[in-house]
Amino acid sequence: MKFKLSFLSVVILISSLFSACNSDDDNDTIEIDPNKELYGKWELTELHQTEAQDLNDDGIFSTNVVDELPCYFTELTFTPQFTYTYESMGIKMNYLSQNELDITCTNETSGSGTWERISPTVVKIGSENFALQGNKLISEREVEFPEFSKVVYVKVN
Repeated sequence: MKFKLSFLSVVILISSLFSACNSDDDNDTIEIDPNKELYGKWELTELHQTEAQDLNDDGIFSTNVVDELPCYFTELTFTPQFTYTYESMGIKMNYLSQNELDITCTNETSGSGTWERISPTVVKIGSENFALQGNKLISEREVEFPEFSKVVYVKVN
């Protein structure tokens, strides 16, 4: 009888341990920040014009100013507070003809602004909407030369 009582005591003790660990708290949910993928640094990789130019005089014409001007860059950094900062090399555009520009890099600039998540695939940066496609932010628009028709940022961290 002593063995049965001890065995019964162990079973009751183990049962109470498992029932004591049971949580009835259904409010323990983990919040996932839907904007987390945006936080951090983004680099400008494409800045397209409607007309191809050979700005670096290498004999290769491209609509992408970033390819043509190695000195040109822009970096955006997004924060969870819906603000961003930017650093950019300024550019100066001189018209050579109706369809040709001379674009050169000038002084570095920096600043800040606000951003907003319009939908899961659209981010508004300042006053411009960008499509979020994987690790890219893309803005495309119908414009006349010399305006920029396509802007692409890629997330770097």
